[in-house]
Amino acid sequence: MEPITWAIILIVVGASLIVLELFIPSGGIIGFLSAASFIAAVIMGFQIDNNTGLAILGSALLTSGLMVALIIKYWHHTPIGSRALPPDLRVSEAVVGNLEHLQGTQGISRSDLMPNGEVDIDGKHYDAVSSGTFIARGSAVQVTDVRGNRLLVQAVDIQQAIAVTQNNDSQKDSEAAAIDYSAFEENLDGTDSDTI
Repeated sequence: MEPITWAIILIVVGASLIVLELFIPSGGIIGFLSAASFIAAVIMGFQIDNNTGLAILGSALLTSGLMVALIIKYWHHTPIGSRALPPDLRVSEAVVGNLEHLQGTQGISRSDLMPNGEVDIDGKHYDAVSSGTFIARGSAVQVTDVRGNRLLVQAVDIQQAIAVTQNNDSQKDSEAAAIDYSAFEENLDGTDSDTI
């Protein structure tokens, strides 16, 4: 066979090995073999002449670049990629903005904090960092500081968290009742002329 035919075959083999690397965990062995195939194809191209070598080098770079782009785009849908990131941790769900009002609030850790992870406070998801200690998923946490868009949290006793949450809920209920009562008083003062 001609060297150009071998070069084309090696480029196809290299691209196929990149795709295979998506599905078989090899610790980089398949990726190494893919790179070796591309390098061998380029060497064969330069054995023919410089123009052929440059053309094969360009096609090898283009092919490997496209394959890497496909890996980056579709890797999280593969069996290995889906195990690398848990499905309940999605960046689009995270809340961003001014988080200073959350200082002192309590919530539940959505993931293990080692020290980074996510917490759930009032049904919203936030990026969080523990204060250097491991916090298991499902643990009660309290926000101790806000740094940019990350919350610094520490683990709290679950009984303490329940008591604080119930206290906050009863305070919200009493505030809502006070607002409802003031609206009722306004109606009694005759400000609502439709009821007279």
